[in-house]
Amino acid sequence: MEIDPADGAFSSRARTFALGSLFLSDIHHSARTCRRTDEAIGSDGFHPVVLSVCLSGRYGGQTQAGRYRGGPGCVLVLDFASAFQHVSTNSHSVLLVFERSEIQRHIPRIDGLHGLVLSRKDAEPLVRQVVGLLQQLPGMSDEAGAEAGAALTDTILSSLNQTGSLSAAEDARLSQLRADALWIIRQRYREPDLDVARVAALVRASRSTLYRAFAEEEGILAHVTNLRIEQAAIALRDTKDRRLIREIALAVGFDQVSSFNRAFRKRHDCTPRDWREQFRRSAHASPYPSVSDEPQLRRA
Repeated sequence: MEIDPADGAFSSRARTFALGSLFLSDIHHSARTCRRTDEAIGSDGFHPVVLSVCLSGRYGGQTQAGRYRGGPGCVLVLDFASAFQHVSTNSHSVLLVFERSEIQRHIPRIDGLHGLVLSRKDAEPLVRQVVGLLQQLPGMSDEAGAEAGAALTDTILSSLNQTGSLSAAEDARLSQLRADALWIIRQRYREPDLDVARVAALVRASRSTLYRAFAEEEGILAHVTNLRIEQAAIALRDTKDRRLIREIALAVGFDQVSSFNRAFRKRHDCTPRDWREQFRRSAHASPYPSVSDEPQLRRA
């Protein structure tokens, strides 16, 4: 790893704890740039998977699949077996460092999440758990540390919606590739620049091979769009969700509200506003509302 401190005053302090099968590093530093190069990857034998929980400051970076950025309350996944450049400013981060073989037992395609940034509800459980753990670490026994590490791993798997190993016929390479791509899309659909080229890079396949894996379906981009609309529809029918429709559209990966409105109308035969209002009226009409009971929507 190459590290370049910013010009001017530079400060850094860190403390590291062993928590069973993972290491936790609590790091404060001023601005710096970190680079993981192909040359270093091939020579140093250091290939862990790191989840960086940002508690303060800002960061951004670049992987072969595209750019990423985040701030307080975000969780970043970095694969040290792949190249990247990472720039951070006035950062307080907690790094959860996993041996590759250990994390791959639970998430076989963890390399496909390189550069993924979790935020808001997806990151909140892990961030809250890490903040609480920091107060307990100095006096924690080895046994309690191992239990804390196992609990952190469980929270990470829950945050990534990981329910087990990918399933596909072992002798069907395209079927396995499709399963890998679908799982990665499920994790990264919130990223506005998620397109065919980026998915292909993340599954380490050519675009033409990826197209063949989805030949019997509408296509990769259609799947991404449908997933975004599905998640937006869930949020809009939640009467406790007070976000603006524009905020929900951006949160599920649309970079233009007009594109979101067109895609939503095409899928549900109504506007996002009509969809939300129908559920709100249904909730007010019944003393025992249920978000699973979908009211009859009028055609918009």
